[in-house]
Amino acid sequence: IEHVNQPLDLLKRIRKALKPEGLLHLTTPDYSSFSSYLMGRHWYHLKPDEHLVYFNRKNIAMALEKAGYEVVQIRAMATYMRLRDIWMRLSRYSKGVAAWGSRLCEWVGMND
Repeated sequence: IEHVNQPLDLLKRIRKALKPEGLLHLTTPDYSSFSSYLMGRHWYHLKPDEHLVYFNRKNIAMALEKAGYEVVQIRAMATYMRLRDIWMRLSRYSKGVAAWGSRLCEWVGMND
């Protein structure tokens, strides 16, 4: 949903295509999440060439209701990552720290 420039229009089209009892499940980065707050302008999901719209719990609920949906649940999802992937993401900010961490984890057999 964050990849389209008119998400409300898309939500309305999906709503029309759903059966009356149909459900829509979305996952999108939460712009008001703790990680967003903590990382600030370095938040991993700030991707201007890829993410055209950013959502938080309040504005995604408003968009869904405006498109004719009844919001059943909005919740955070845990993300589980291999240490190797964490180091890869961290390399965006500090290649040295990421390389050091990756080597350490590889040395103790914990990258996966």
